Amino acid sequence: MVGNNFEIGEKLTLTATPMVGGVFGNTTGVAPGYLAGITWKRLELSTEGEYVFDTKDGTGSFFYSWIELSYSPREWCRAGIVAQRTKAYHISLDIQRGLLMGLSHQQVNFTTYLFNAGWTDPTVVLSVGFNFSFISQTSPGDRLSLVCLAMQTACDLGARTTRQSLTAYRHAVRHRC
Repeated sequence: MVGNNFEIGEKLTLTATPMVGGVFGNTTGVAPGYLAGITWKRLELSTEGEYVFDTKDGTGSFFYSWIELSYSPREWCRAGIVAQRTKAYHISLDIQRGLLMGLSHQQVNFTTYLFNAGWTDPTVVLSVGFNFSFISQTSPGDRLSLVCLAMQTACDLGARTTRQSLTAYRHAVRHRC
């Protein structure tokens, strides 16, 4: 995914990143999307979405969405709720919901997501990433975040397909890492 970051505000910060990417594999196509967030003190609401236009089969096109509401009691940890809507695998829930717990140290972050506990077979998603920020000499306020490593593993407590892991990995590459 490719995109440019926009940010406004000091006490209440609004961020937005329009994106566009390519999709390859069982589905081939173009995926315009967005990242957006609102941060106030230690509370953060973020959302990510994309519409995948399947260029091989129009009926394969779909909307993907991920939303998080988290609270950071300390600079190095956060907890909250998460929801996602995806077409990557089929379960009885159209929108999956769950809990998140994240820890960070310097440039490394680790987040665990627990989806569907109490509704269907739970799914655990683990996200590990490194974040590097470079400050532009021409615009000191601009930041460019590069993903050095994003590793995502979906650990199923029930039997599911590999496509679930691939969707989770795509999320890790674009989000938070």
